[in-house]
Amino acid sequence: MIRPERVRDAAGAMAAIAPEGLVERVTPAELADAGTYPYAGGSDPGPRLDDVAVAYQDLAAFFRTAARLRQGMLVWIG
Repeated sequence: MIRPERVRDAAGAMAAIAPEGLVERVTPAELADAGTYPYAGGSDPGPRLDDVAVAYQDLAAFFRTAARLRQGMLVWIG
């Protein structure tokens, strides 16, 4: 469970990171070596970097909305 105040903090932190900056901080080779999705499997990382940036924008928007509504989050990693 992520409490509402932590959702607000996360939304603020995410707002400070531009999606382009997120993908510039790590190389595809580093992600592949770590076995991190979406680079595991040796596919061309170019289009996938764009996917990461778009997914991050969507996630940041989700956190902003939850923070605005003063909602917590239940996280399930399965």
